[in-house]
Amino acid sequence: MRVKGQPRLLITKRKKDQIHKWESGARAKEQRQSLFAENNGQTTTLEMCPWRFRYQYECLEPKCRGHEQTIIDWEIMALWRNVMDQPNWQDKMRQKFETQMWIGRDTMLFVGNQVGRPSQYLVLGVFWPPTRDQMMLDLIA
Repeated sequence: MRVKGQPRLLITKRKKDQIHKWESGARAKEQRQSLFAENNGQTTTLEMCPWRFRYQYECLEPKCRGHEQTIIDWEIMALWRNVMDQPNWQDKMRQKFETQMWIGRDTMLFVGNQVGRPSQYLVLGVFWPPTRDQMMLDLIA
């Protein structure tokens, strides 16, 4: 999906009851044996991210009133893990997901839904190749 301009990255704290539910599920998972466990029977502990990352944007539909969609792309979680201990971690997240992925790029969002919620879409990934003009400049340089 193409969007108008640059989307805003919204970073909000997850609700405590949601985190508690996930942590309970993670503990239950850890107590089950896995086919993928090492020989010692230990499994990897699931890491809970206390933050929710969403894009706020307008699509190219003429009557679009705007969208806010949760980002579930692995790349946003990987970046969060790398910067979460830094005091300016939110600025670093915004720099990548609002600026680096959009300025001078022909960026598109991959969106999809779930069977149980067919009208609610999530951002599954971000594809951010350089624009054709930028590729031509890179070839000349």
